[in-house]
Amino acid sequence: MAAIFAGSPVSAVNTTQEMLVESHYPLIAARVFEFQSEKAGRKYRIMVSLPGSYDTSGDDTRYPVLYTVDGQWHFPIAQAAIGGLYYDRGARESIVVGITWMGDEDNANRLRVEDFTPTNTDSRSGSGKADQYLDFLQFELIPYMAENYRTSDDRTLSGSSFGGLLTLYCLFTRPSVFTDYLASTPAIWWDEGAIRKFQKTFSEKELRSPARLYVARGEMEYAQTGIDDFVDELKAENYKNLEIEFDVIKGAGHGGLNPEAFTRGVQYIFKKKRVNIDTKQLEAYTGSYKGPSGWPDITVSFSDGALYSKDSQSQTSLHWVAVEKNLFFITNTGAEVSFSVNDSGEVTKLNLKVESGTFSFSRQTTD
Repeated sequence: MAAIFAGSPVSAVNTTQEMLVESHYPLIAARVFEFQSEKAGRKYRIMVSLPGSYDTSGDDTRYPVLYTVDGQWHFPIAQAAIGGLYYDRGARESIVVGITWMGDEDNANRLRVEDFTPTNTDSRSGSGKADQYLDFLQFELIPYMAENYRTSDDRTLSGSSFGGLLTLYCLFTRPSVFTDYLASTPAIWWDEGAIRKFQKTFSEKELRSPARLYVARGEMEYAQTGIDDFVDELKAENYKNLEIEFDVIKGAGHGGLNPEAFTRGVQYIFKKKRVNIDTKQLEAYTGSYKGPSGWPDITVSFSDGALYSKDSQSQTSLHWVAVEKNLFFITNTGAEVSFSVNDSGEVTKLNLKVESGTFSFSRQTTD
């Protein structure tokens, strides 16, 4: 059941408490509140899903945030994708924020065209308010989340269709607001391809750190093959600080591609190097570790700037992703690893955490 909080409406001026609202998402474990935006001149409904470890982790633990627009449709998808990927250790535990409007679905269908489009056209009254919406995200909602939740500076913006158009527009015009971008079947056709005008003025020099852009479309989408050419044009620019991945989701249409697109997109974005660990430190973790009763021994090696492991039974090489200085995910295995170090700074144990518990492997010394 959704968690409901009592208090006053949240706004840029009054951010004291979350407001009591009736949730329209009864099957989702989420904190739901209303947010009055002065920048956009609208009231939004915000849904926040916290990681399972949030309440028990220390105050210094910070979590990345996935912001998904069109939360009325995509918040459950994003929440499920993050949860499933973390179970496999294919992604980190993350806070998921869904953003939608007050009112019914017809109201959302109208307002999303206004809020997500970067230019105004005569055919759509009220369109072209993307800058006001991005002002709301940048100057109101993101600061509110930072003040009230333990968020890190790792932020991903995701959206589909018009939301995908907004995601691209944000990357091209405000690339420092988010660190990564997930644009599912973006409406690049809007206003005769006006998004290309903003892409032409995009400068990679504004990126505060290397970013990743994931774009997808459905194989069965009618007249959406222009997305392929658009992505090819982006890749041809060879932006210094921007990596781009593109998928065509087989057998999927405009709406049906989103569960797989979100999953693939988060997997791709997670591959980005998150922490810098000195090569000497990584090499200190290498070696052979003897498993407890019933477990095979593990050998840890260092190659191409990353750690890998093999066990004595399968001999399958598994890639490790560094999440913190002494915390690694063994990608898509449901396992994470940390190390024990003695007073002399020597690594003594490998601690393997899986669903059934945490198991220690003793480091083997060589004569």
